[in-house]
Amino acid sequence: MATFKRYLATFKRVLGDIPESNGVFAIVGMGGKVTEALTFVELKDWSERERSSLQIAGELGPQLFGIPGVLGFPITPPSLGQPMMDQ
Repeated sequence: MATFKRYLATFKRVLGDIPESNGVFAIVGMGGKVTEALTFVELKDWSERERSSLQIAGELGPQLFGIPGVLGFPITPPSLGQPMMDQ
């Protein structure tokens, strides 16, 4: 569990370094497994940032993949009311 906490702290530190971030939170124990977590980043309002969520996610990808022992990647969900696979 100590190793997992260290991984999660590193992951949250990378996400927390985003200037457009209002905060980061994590849900640990997805599917009943304490070795899995789901993290979220709340972004500032569009009027308070210059980059889009897709640009931020594009920058985060390599950083998250670079954390040893962690399979982490950004997902940018569609706007409310839009299906996941809508183009």
